[in-house]
Amino acid sequence: MPRRLDAAHFAQFTICESISALVLTGAKCADWEDRMQKNHVRIITLAFALQVVLPGAGLQAAAQAAKAAYPVMAPLDQYLSSDEKAEIALARSAAPASISDGAEVMVLGREGYSTAVKGTNGFLCIVERSWAQSEDDSEFWNPKMRAPHCFNAQAARSFAPIYLMKTRLVLAGK
Repeated sequence: MPRRLDAAHFAQFTICESISALVLTGAKCADWEDRMQKNHVRIITLAFALQVVLPGAGLQAAAQAAKAAYPVMAPLDQYLSSDEKAEIALARSAAPASISDGAEVMVLGREGYSTAVKGTNGFLCIVERSWAQSEDDSEFWNPKMRAPHCFNAQAARSFAPIYLMKTRLVLAGK
């Protein structure tokens, strides 16, 4: 059974074969240099092609593996905080105290978010859960994800209601 050559031995074998062929045929060094030049071009082309193709293949495999991380919603209790004061503190950590001290703070409950602290400056601080991501995100159902977020007054009136509605729909299983 013939032995397979690794890349280093194959290159050495190819060079030896090339030199032997030159000696036997009486070819000039210029011919050999020409041949080696073509081999270098082939090797560089192959290396470039591998740099383009292989990273994409790795990313695709990683993306397929990541899709299975959180395929369905975990039990609701895993998304809820057992300590309301800790959730309020985490929500307020999203902005400087000069803003978050006067902001409304909402905490997540079984039906959705509810106001835990009334605000005076129009800002709204919450701890977002994983469903703030798009539905095709592999982390959409990750019960460990907690992201403190403070909406400015305009976003509290325009964007926050959309997120709060999305939360109610998610919790209702829709």
